[in-house]
Amino acid sequence: MMIPRAMQNTGHPGFVAADQAYDCQKCIAHHSQSYAFPMLEPEDFEAWNIFLLLQDQQRIGMDIIGLDYSVLPAVFDLLGIQYYKRRWLFEQLVVLNHAFTAHRAEKREQENRANELRRGTGMTGHSG
Repeated sequence: MMIPRAMQNTGHPGFVAADQAYDCQKCIAHHSQSYAFPMLEPEDFEAWNIFLLLQDQQRIGMDIIGLDYSVLPAVFDLLGIQYYKRRWLFEQLVVLNHAFTAHRAEKREQENRANELRRGTGMTGHSG
């Protein structure tokens, strides 16, 4: 979703100026450095934008399992993606999905360890 000019959040990593659109490359570079995601090259932007568009198309189990790939043919059709590009985009989406899933699993594990430590401290009555 594009935010109308002059309404941009100055704290957004892609902020340039109030009367200019966000700089997507700047935002992506920020997230790449902050979250250890690989830096996206210009040819990867289309896959990244589709990945972001599909965030409400996640398969869920006890946690997020990952993208529901079965929606891709319809999405590719709606976006007018030419057939010859679909395999490459699919492969890019798989890479992004795996990185997202691994990042989420690592974060969940850190949260679980922190919760265990809190419970352990609370149970012994010690204030660490």
